[in-house]
Amino acid sequence: MNRLRQFSLLLWKDWVLLRRNKVWTLFELIIPCLLLGPLVYLVVKNADHTSSPENIYDNFQVKGTVEDVFLESNFIKPIYKRWCLRSDVVVGYTSKDAAAKRTVDDLMKKFAERFQSAKLKLSVKNESSEEQLLTVLRNDLPMLNETFCAINSYAAGVVFDEVDVTNKKLNYRILLGKTPEETWHLTETSYNPYGPSSGRYSRIPSSPPYWTSAFLTFQHAIESSFLSSVQSGAPDLPITLRGLPEPRYKTSSVSAFIDFFPFIWAFVTFINVIHITREIAAENHAVKPYLTAMGLSTFMFYAAHVVMAFLKFFVIFLCSIIPLTFVMEFVSPAALIVTVLMYGLGAVIFGAFVASFFNNTNSAIKAILVAWGAMIGISYKLRPELDQISSCFLYGLNINGAFALAVEAISDYMRRERELNLTNMFNDSSLHFSLGWALVMMIVDILWMSIGALVVDHIRTSADFSLRTLFDFEAPEDDENQTDGVTAQNTRINEQVRNRVRRSDMEIQMNPMASTSLNPPNADSDSLLEGSTEADGARDTARADIIVRNLVKIWSTTGERAVDGLSLRAVRGQCSILLGHNGAGKSTTFSSIAGIIRPTNGRITICGYDVGNEPGETRRHIGMCPQYNPLYDQLTVSEHLKLVYGLKGAREKDFKQDMKRLLSDVKLDFKENEKAVNLSGGMKRKLCVCMALIGDSEVVLLDEPTAGMDPGARQDVQKLVEREKANRTILLTTHYMDEAERLGDWVFIMSHGKLVASGTNQYLKQKFGTGYLLTVVLDHNGDKRKMAVILTDVCTHYVKEAERGEMHGQQIEIILPEARKKEFVPLFQALEAIQDRNYRSNVFDNMPNTLKSQLATLEMRSFGLSLNTLEQVFITIGDKVDKAIASRQNSRISHNSRNASEPSLKPAGYDTQSSTKSADSYQKLMDSQARGPEKSGVAKMVAQFISIMRKKFLYSRRNWAQLFTQVLIPIILLGLVGSLTTLKSNNTDQFSVRSLTPSGIEPSKVVWRFENGTIPEEAANFEKILRKSGGFEVLNYNTKNPLPNITKSLIGEMPPATIGMTMNSDNLEALFNMRYYHVLPTLISMINRARLTGTVDAEISSGVFLYSKSTSNSNLLPSQLIDVLLAPMLILIFAMVTSTFVMFLIEERTCQFAHQQFLTGISPITFYSASLIYDGILYSLICLIFLFMFLAFHWMYDHLAIVILFWFLYFFSSVPFIYAVSFLFQSPSKANVLLIIWQVVISGAALLAVFLIFMIFNIDEWLKSILVNIFMFLLPSYAFGSAIITINTYGMILPSEELMNWDHCGKNAWLMGTFGVCSFALFVLLQFKFVRRFLSQVWTVRRSSHNNVQPMMGDLPVCESVSEERERVHRVNSQNSALVIKDLTKTFGRFTAVNELCLAVDQKECFGLLGVNGAGKTTTFNILTGQSFASSGEAMIGGRDVTELISIGYCPQFDALMLDLTGRESLEILAQMHGFENYKAKAELILECVGMIAHADKLVRFYSGGQKRKISVGVALLAPTQMIILDEPTAGIDPKARREVWELLLWCREHSNSALMLTSHSMDECEALCSRIAVLNRGSLIAIGSSQELKSLYGNNYTMTLSLYEPNQRDMVVQLVQTRLPNSVLKTTSTNKTLNLKWQIPKEKEDCWSAKFEMVQALAKDLGVKDFILAQSSLEETFLRLAGLDEDQLDTHSTVEISHSTHV
Repeated sequence: MNRLRQFSLLLWKDWVLLRRNKVWTLFELIIPCLLLGPLVYLVVKNADHTSSPENIYDNFQVKGTVEDVFLESNFIKPIYKRWCLRSDVVVGYTSKDAAAKRTVDDLMKKFAERFQSAKLKLSVKNESSEEQLLTVLRNDLPMLNETFCAINSYAAGVVFDEVDVTNKKLNYRILLGKTPEETWHLTETSYNPYGPSSGRYSRIPSSPPYWTSAFLTFQHAIESSFLSSVQSGAPDLPITLRGLPEPRYKTSSVSAFIDFFPFIWAFVTFINVIHITREIAAENHAVKPYLTAMGLSTFMFYAAHVVMAFLKFFVIFLCSIIPLTFVMEFVSPAALIVTVLMYGLGAVIFGAFVASFFNNTNSAIKAILVAWGAMIGISYKLRPELDQISSCFLYGLNINGAFALAVEAISDYMRRERELNLTNMFNDSSLHFSLGWALVMMIVDILWMSIGALVVDHIRTSADFSLRTLFDFEAPEDDENQTDGVTAQNTRINEQVRNRVRRSDMEIQMNPMASTSLNPPNADSDSLLEGSTEADGARDTARADIIVRNLVKIWSTTGERAVDGLSLRAVRGQCSILLGHNGAGKSTTFSSIAGIIRPTNGRITICGYDVGNEPGETRRHIGMCPQYNPLYDQLTVSEHLKLVYGLKGAREKDFKQDMKRLLSDVKLDFKENEKAVNLSGGMKRKLCVCMALIGDSEVVLLDEPTAGMDPGARQDVQKLVEREKANRTILLTTHYMDEAERLGDWVFIMSHGKLVASGTNQYLKQKFGTGYLLTVVLDHNGDKRKMAVILTDVCTHYVKEAERGEMHGQQIEIILPEARKKEFVPLFQALEAIQDRNYRSNVFDNMPNTLKSQLATLEMRSFGLSLNTLEQVFITIGDKVDKAIASRQNSRISHNSRNASEPSLKPAGYDTQSSTKSADSYQKLMDSQARGPEKSGVAKMVAQFISIMRKKFLYSRRNWAQLFTQVLIPIILLGLVGSLTTLKSNNTDQFSVRSLTPSGIEPSKVVWRFENGTIPEEAANFEKILRKSGGFEVLNYNTKNPLPNITKSLIGEMPPATIGMTMNSDNLEALFNMRYYHVLPTLISMINRARLTGTVDAEISSGVFLYSKSTSNSNLLPSQLIDVLLAPMLILIFAMVTSTFVMFLIEERTCQFAHQQFLTGISPITFYSASLIYDGILYSLICLIFLFMFLAFHWMYDHLAIVILFWFLYFFSSVPFIYAVSFLFQSPSKANVLLIIWQVVISGAALLAVFLIFMIFNIDEWLKSILVNIFMFLLPSYAFGSAIITINTYGMILPSEELMNWDHCGKNAWLMGTFGVCSFALFVLLQFKFVRRFLSQVWTVRRSSHNNVQPMMGDLPVCESVSEERERVHRVNSQNSALVIKDLTKTFGRFTAVNELCLAVDQKECFGLLGVNGAGKTTTFNILTGQSFASSGEAMIGGRDVTELISIGYCPQFDALMLDLTGRESLEILAQMHGFENYKAKAELILECVGMIAHADKLVRFYSGGQKRKISVGVALLAPTQMIILDEPTAGIDPKARREVWELLLWCREHSNSALMLTSHSMDECEALCSRIAVLNRGSLIAIGSSQELKSLYGNNYTMTLSLYEPNQRDMVVQLVQTRLPNSVLKTTSTNKTLNLKWQIPKEKEDCWSAKFEMVQALAKDLGVKDFILAQSSLEETFLRLAGLDEDQLDTHSTVEISHSTHV
């Protein structure tokens, strides 16, 4: 039942996506219906059934004499003209039986005598062997380029295999020279034995040319000579032959239309097949693994996709097939319907089968293009005849082949005018391949492809891959081995270490207990750090829903030990936090717990079920939020939740309530019906968290759930997690240490794949922390460095061991040891006295006079206190682990010297974040920035041009799969066509021989038309031969029955009548079926055999052998056929070449690396012209290879100039259009597919539609012209293919000048050029900023309205600094400021995103811009960086308007890097664009400063998230500008690496003239870096100042933490605190069994730190608790209050912990 529910959910999901993906729907449904609709309409409209004309043929005679040579007949070329009127010809011969040589010589002498006259002298010449005869004949053949004559001297050759006069046996072959214009059909039997229009109008068949080549004459002459040798005196009689009359057949457009079904439906289903392939491959990459972890069945996944694709096919089917069923004759509608539907089902399953190999859309699409095209080509070129039953079965394994056979069977019944339905579809199966067997083969195809898809998917998903790889949308299939952000290349170790790891892996698998030494049993930490695990007896006995024991994961592909003996327990009712540096193994651990990957060793249980052995049971209990968003862009929020809820198997009736509760908790309820594509990054993460929690999952895995969220959104999620953890077990990873502090009931810290510490926040801080942080804001008027020294002295006077920390602008930090808490109160009293200028206070009595005398110079604005954070603890633990591992390795090496040569076993993927940077390298960078770039003007433009060419070359070189599709596959395809040209005949000429025996026309009916008792002896003997053969059915008729009536009565009979005999005016006539190619020579031999009297054992058999000039130089296929194949092949080839250009454009734009290049000041004209020139060069190189191939194969040799012209026109017409439409797409693969569809499928369909319309229907010429011109203008591929066809058709008879006339190729060239000019003009116009700005203003004026948006301030005090800032902006000189924003406004329709913003950022200032999502930060940054235009106001950087081409340093929120460039190359390219002369040295310096020298030459796709951010920061610092903009520069970086980036940015602020503008969701980062912070609310500036100023003005609470000795103290302490502090709010939930209880205490206006701290100190002493902590409001709490998100902070039902921050 659960499977059926999954299936219905998946179908519903696909249906919703179909409705919303309008572009795909257009291509999949509407366009096929538009193409087929008119055709079907015309077919049905002209479906009136008519009859073909009746053909009655005259008789003719074969005499075997010279008279035959000069016989003239209509519609057939006489023999003497084929011989070019030669009067002397030779026939060579040889005998393979030496004993019969004399007989043969005598026979050939008689043969020659029959061809002697005044007009012709025929001689014979004997050769010693067949080989010698063939040599002579081949050498005698004329060269095709010398003459059009078929012969020189030799007319033919004869090989006698057996000549036995005594036993009356003759077996021979006639050898004839092949000519290009003659078609022999030696491998075929007949041409449509039934139906109208056989194409035979002459009484003598012209093809095969048995008459014209003199074969029949020579055959009868040889056999008559043999008869005279056997029976002396036998009369020399001619043979009278007559073609069987052709009756009238019913004709209609329907039957003609059905004949084209294999081609029509191959095109129609092509788009459907491509789409299902693309969709499955895309979901294989990201969504399917996630849904599988949620319980999705793989079979249901594929079944739903197939059914939905089939339903789309069914819609097209209804539009095109149903109308035909009303006008069809003879064939049951059910038979046609079942056939087409079976084909549609098989086609979409084939797409699913191909997709199962891939989790990358680009590769899947390329594969399906080649595979589908190959299957169509195979079905067309290798189709066997229906009577070749065994070949048909093999051929039917191709779904297109099976469909072609089914259509052929249907057409056969329609031609035979016999009823066909599902009950008789196996009739005549012994005679030919029936419709029933074709349907059986289609069922077989469906089965083998379905099973194959499931098997391949199982094999593919069994490979090692990591969670990050699964949910990284930017990572292609190359990242399969990525683990926790560190990919295969980053984790690759040398072969010696890898072998050791693999040996270790084998030992672990052989001895499961071998790894237990890595961890103490039942422990939650490793033995690397002694005392790093907190002992908690209550937790050890609590229910643990996640138990990991000795987990080991070694990636088989790289040898990396990602997890090394990990053991942990996550208990119900707690939120457990898993922390670790990038590459520590967190995501690998998550993947193992979720059952996505199989661990090398160890055991994992979820709610008591083993993950490895009971995956189905464990998945029912798991909810997961992966690190990246596994979302469907076109599904809404509620639809995602409905899908996941159903897959988890939860009760349907509870869904609405559960969904609304979760969405309300995360404040996403107003987006319930919003599509995922329209959600912000933070909203998407909220949705993923809800997907993990919905359905009452008992175990919830959250991998960085709040990444990219603003503090308000993070608070919403944190509240939800706190509320939901009561009855769940939650395991969470994060890089936000403040989040870990708030949510973490228990913290696990991983390093090097091991668990190195675990415990509560309080325990870890006490064990590894540094103490309290005192933050003081100094006044701007004094000397801050001197004041910092005085402040440090004051603090050390009152608190021994106090140390000076970091200094950020006017803000300084002092570290106070926690052990000295008792000394804090006097210090606070002293600082308050200094702030109040009360230097006579008693607190200074013991202060030295020298220090007291300096107090007046110490001017403070505010101060605050906070406890050291978990981030500092994390960094400390990381340093200690590194030292412990180094110590162990050194100890091991010293203990066993033989291991000294072995490298470290520390995981190569672990990035310690160590670097070679120093103050010296920082200073070099500052000096370089001060000098600026050396190039400008033309020199800079040339450098930019070169850098773009280098970038595209590197991309092409590294994208082998794309280059293979774009270059090698087209060359291979063209080479395959060329190989057909080079196919040569070998010495055996195995495809140019046919034995002409009766078996070649069996089985057959025989028309026997005589009067009773009046059968001549010759006819009687002939009848005996027929009956002895057994393959003939003799049908007796009376001569009174006219032949036309007889053939009419035989319509549709199986087998057909091929031969017969009749008396006509006392003359014996042999009858033959005109549609059988080789019936005439077979019939002649049978008649001559019947003339041998005395025995029926006589044997006469002949054969035909075609030879060519030379086997080494003769082509197997005629050049005309090759030219016909070239047109569609060239369309496909050039489409593959040009459409691939779009992928780089979109990839570069969507990853925003293109925007980074524009920020160097490069002109769009330079940027895109360089790209276009590179593409043109690549295109030209490909065309040059094509040209060499055309020359080598002599294709269109006389018109290559025109061909090259159209190659150029194709580029000119299609590539600018591709560039222009690239802006419409976000997905490179989707764009590539749709452009290929536009160029190939639609153009091919247009070609086919025009051909069918022109062939089947008569329409006016002007309408034809208009239709063709429209297609040619809109479809360059159509115009190109049409031109190639025209050159092929008329190239042999017209010179190049005439070919370029308007009616031939001229209009093609003109229309292609016109389309190219229009596309190029549109593209160029869109690149100019003034054009885009004008369009933006027009849109804004049309949609905007006056709306005075006011920020929500409530009862908050007004920040006077805002008005002061506005006044300063209006009077400041923009030339003297790094950035000036004056009255900046941006509206979107009726929504004002930025409202009259005024800011001024000075040089050497780090300015923070904060705000919740939607506050206007991103819009402001987009305007500043040129991605958007302001509606009003202005922004100036260094005195220049931001809309100008200026250089800006920008680190966007998401890394704007090309995955296929290395970090070094990315920096070098941008440095060269900036104009630096020595750009390589500049890039090297940046790499050194950001600590990426060791990883500089690694591709960006193999970087961890932290490494990408470092390069992005380096890109921003690279710019020679006064303004550097940083959007969350350290997002996703572990704490240690984050501190290093902070250090670099602080140095840049202090030692360069550049200003920094920063936005971040980490308040710690803002406090560490920003000298001033501005807060936006609803697009308006509401507060500005230093972090401490904002906290002092808007902070509204303290956080108090009390540590208990034992759990039974809890109730007493809570009750006493409530009594002593009635306004306090307990923030620790009752379900949390921790011994650390937290309260929030409201802040009053009269509060001072000394009194508050003293009060809490006394309270802790009175309560008898173990320890206490008091901290002020963090900057995050202040920000939330300003943003209007703290309305429920004091709600007693809220469980979020508002705690301290690093800097207060």
